[in-house]
Formats: sequence, structure tokens, C-alpha cells
Amino acid sequence: MKAEDDDSQEHERHERAKRRQQDHDDFHNEMAGREVGRINRFLPESRQPHIQKERRERDAERLTKLALALQNADYAALYDETVSMVDDYVAKAETGIEDALAAVSATAQALEDLTVNAARLHPSGEPVFMDENGNAVRADGTLLDPEEAASVVWPDNAPTYEEYLAAKKAHEVAQEHLITWREYQIYLAEIQNRLNDPDNPLSPEELRQIQKDIEEKVPEPLQSEPEQENAEPAQPGFASGALPSV
Repeated sequence: MKAEDDDSQEHERHERAKRRQQDHDDFHNEMAGREVGRINRFLPESRQPHIQKERRERDAERLTKLALALQNADYAALYDETVSMVDDYVAKAETGIEDALAAVSATAQALEDLTVNAARLHPSGEPVFMDENGNAVRADGTLLDPEEAASVVWPDNAPTYEEYLAAKKAHEVAQEHLITWREYQIYLAEIQNRLNDPDNPLSPEELRQIQKDIEEKVPEPLQSEPEQENAEPAQPGFASGALPSV
């Protein structure tokens, strides 16, 4: 009986030694990335070589075309220059819109003040004006009939029809300039979206064209102001539309 127990214990010791040796070999095989036909048991999944390889491959696939393009130093420099330039013009557009809003408000007030001071047609209270030829006219330019004109009391400070038209025109131009700046702001937002497209990076030629376009399309009031005090306000010079073909 004792002999059988001794044999059993010896067998268990042998099996334990065998398992330890197997564990030792498997551990080093896993460290070296060698396949042994068994499930990896010792390294955490993130440390297993084939898992690391698969993750590296997935990470490479995750790199967008834009990210890959930016690995080229010359392209990255041109791209950063373009982004910085667009950001500068976005700030200019914000300033332009603020100025245009102020102009719209000021011209609206001037037009309102002028209308308040206009002569009135009785009993309707409709504002009427005297033109440079001495004709009594409504705001839309239609002539008053003689009986209506005779009923109008003309204040000494009543604005002329030409003054009314000039104030109305100034307000319309201010509104047009505001629209132009907002269209330009939308255009810049489209450019920014295009620059940030991860799967369709712009070519160097397209980046250079964008730099040229954003300068050429900036609304006229930012570039220059009328030199003469009574000069006709410039008409807006930017046409809204889709992103230019670059």
C-alpha cells in the first residue's frame, strides 16, 4: 500500500514539474510572439504580439487621408498657412458685419428722422416732399394732384424729395453691404468645412487658390472707403454661391 502511495506522489510531482516546464515554455513563446497552438494564457490581451499587430493595423486604417497628407512637411506648412489666413478673414468678416449692422442702424435712424420732418398730406398724414422742380410728390415719386398739393403745409425744415431719396438709398446700400458680409462669412465657413474634410484633403494647388480667392472676394468696404465725402457708396462686390472650383 505504501509503495502505491509513493508511486502516486511521484507521478503527481512529475506531472507538476511537467506543467511548470510547459508554463515556462508557453510564457516565453508568448513573449516572443510564437504560436504554440494553444490560447495565450500569461500576457494580457493588449500585450499579446498578434493583438498588438492587429491594433497597429487598425490604427493605421484610422489615420484619415488628411492626417496622412499632413505628414508631409511642405504640405503641412501650406495647409497651416491657409488655415491661419482663413481664420484671419473670419475675424475680419465679424468686424465687417458689426460695422455693417451699425451702418444699417444709423441710416435707418436718419431715414426715420427725415420722414418725421417731412410735410404731411391731410388728413391721411402721409409724408410728402417737394422735388427740385417744385413738384409735390409722395415717397414713391407719384405727383400730388393740385388740390392735394394746395392743402399741404410746408415746414421750413421740410426735407426735399432728393434728400429723402438719398437717405433711402444710403439705407438700402447699408443693408446690401450687411448681406454681402454675411454671404462672405458663409463662404468662409464653407472653406473651413472643406479644409477640415478628413477624407478628401485639398491639393496644394487648391490651397493656394483658396488663399487667392478669399482675398479677392472680401467685400469692398473692407478694402477701401470712398475718397470723396459725397461719393456714391460702392455696390457690394461679393456674389454668394457655392465654394469656388479650386
